[in-house]
Amino acid sequence: MANNEQMTPRELLEKLENDTYDASKTPENAGVKTGISVRTVLKRARDVGYVLIVLILIFILVSVLGARSRGQTPEVFGFRLYSIESGSMDPTLEIGSIILVRRPSDSSALEINDIITYRVTETAVVTHRIIDIILLEDQTVAYQTKGDNPMNSPDRNPVLPEQIEGVFILKVPLT
Repeated sequence: MANNEQMTPRELLEKLENDTYDASKTPENAGVKTGISVRTVLKRARDVGYVLIVLILIFILVSVLGARSRGQTPEVFGFRLYSIESGSMDPTLEIGSIILVRRPSDSSALEINDIITYRVTETAVVTHRIIDIILLEDQTVAYQTKGDNPMNSPDRNPVLPEQIEGVFILKVPLT
């Protein structure tokens, strides 16, 4: 079919497609790679992202299970979850609420109105609001706390910085 006048439009298109210049098939480019495509880079970045997420999740799972087996509260990147088990912080934090707390970088630099979770005994923790900052006789900072329930009175013992497990960040919405 050397004569274009005798070709149908379909045949003409097929001929043009076959005759299209393809630089990658020229002898000068034989065996030469043209580089990595954007699609390949994005696919590899996505694969690396998936692997990182899986590794982080495995780390979190191992951390949580390890802490639970030692009888400790699980902590991930300085954050902990606690459940409110009494009405001392009602109406701010109702019974059954789950709260997220963050370990403070400096437990002796907290402020009035901060809500803190602190350890009272080896197994008991309390979440109350700081109502006063006290300077003890040995110049150590301590905190006077009280639950938000109007029927509460201030806590009997001041809270020392080493007792503080975390500062309230947010209440986890369950509904």
